[in-house]
Amino acid sequence: MPWTNTSDRLHRVGPVRIFYGVQAVVLSYTLVAQSLLTYHEGRSLANTYSYFTIQSNVVVLGTAVVLALAPWVSSRAWTVVRLGGLCGITLTGIVYASVIAPYVHLTGWGLAYHYVFHYAMPIASVLGFVFVGPRARFDGRDMIFLVWPAC
Repeated sequence: MPWTNTSDRLHRVGPVRIFYGVQAVVLSYTLVAQSLLTYHEGRSLANTYSYFTIQSNVVVLGTAVVLALAPWVSSRAWTVVRLGGLCGITLTGIVYASVIAPYVHLTGWGLAYHYVFHYAMPIASVLGFVFVGPRARFDGRDMIFLVWPAC
């Protein structure tokens, strides 16, 4: 259970909804804008959405929307999706910043979207999980999300 009692739940709902609502709006805009940019540049949308970075941002978007609308949600499936999104976006940020970033040279709007996907969302997701919550309990069975990158 994300919150232990009703008063804690009522006290925390406002900040959780605001934080994840803003995250959802920013990420929605960025995903749509990146999709339009990709299309107008004549590149493949299917290829774009096959990247782990985009997939992890889509999972984060989904969890942010749910947390903005119903922050008290709690189920095994939800825990797996939330953990998968958090781990995926954290991995995206770490690998990109430490390995890939020196080899990427973007300009214009692509650069702005790139910063949202690779820096802002990984940092916001981890900070949101740690400081805003809600934090569900995870156990070994929740690691089923690890099949996602292999698919």
